[in-house]
Amino acid sequence: MAVRITIPVLVFSLALLSACSDGSLTPMNGMAPVSVSASFTTTGTPASLGKGSGFLAADSIQIDSALVVFSKIEFESEIHQSDSSGEHEMETELTFIGPFMIHVRNSDPITFTSKILPAGTYTSIKFKLHKLSDGEHHYDSDDDHHEYIPSGNSPYVGSSLIAWGQVRDGGTWQHFTFETNIEAEYRIRGSFVVDETMQTIPVALNFNIGRWFVDPATGALLDPSDTSSGNVYRIQEAIRSAFENGVCGRDDNHDGHPDDSIHYEDR
Repeated sequence: MAVRITIPVLVFSLALLSACSDGSLTPMNGMAPVSVSASFTTTGTPASLGKGSGFLAADSIQIDSALVVFSKIEFESEIHQSDSSGEHEMETELTFIGPFMIHVRNSDPITFTSKILPAGTYTSIKFKLHKLSDGEHHYDSDDDHHEYIPSGNSPYVGSSLIAWGQVRDGGTWQHFTFETNIEAEYRIRGSFVVDETMQTIPVALNFNIGRWFVDPATGALLDPSDTSSGNVYRIQEAIRSAFENGVCGRDDNHDGHPDDSIHYEDR
């Protein structure tokens, strides 16, 4: 039987960077700068998300924009070793601490953090959908400098995901806001290399936003304006399923999709 040993490591950018004469920061030897982006598309659904159009239409539901909050991003690396006592699997976790507030307006990749990692091969990314707390410091994807700011009187406090859009009811389009505070942790498996010889390693997380309001069991469209407990529960399950089936990896062509699309489900 293989024995797994987990070694958590927190990555703090100031501890692993050195200052240049112009005031910028560069990684030390053996480290590599990594930018992490998220994209929300509609692969495999009848919906379409026009690039730059700012909205997604899924049958009789139109999503104009959304907000997603992650509390952390963990990069995991597994090393397999064998000795006289048996097989050992060592797992290293390097964590980018958030929370990260991600504003979704179209299918373009959204860079929400840029830090550094030790060079090497990583086998999975773990992240957590997170409810933003009152006064909690966080990073905002609308801030290009990734400043760490307090939530203060933010209207998003108490939510982990919000979607704004319109739903067609009886031939008439009506606006809706769907808001949830579900918290859940996910792991997306895949293999990608962080190479210290490159200036910046682009890493992408890609999720299917077109499944947020589609029942994963039946394929039926779920009305986000219906606030009954049963319907809200089904939508939350659909959202969980969409995140569970995300993909991750290097995105060297910057299209928001990992270059290697192989992924594995792991709740």
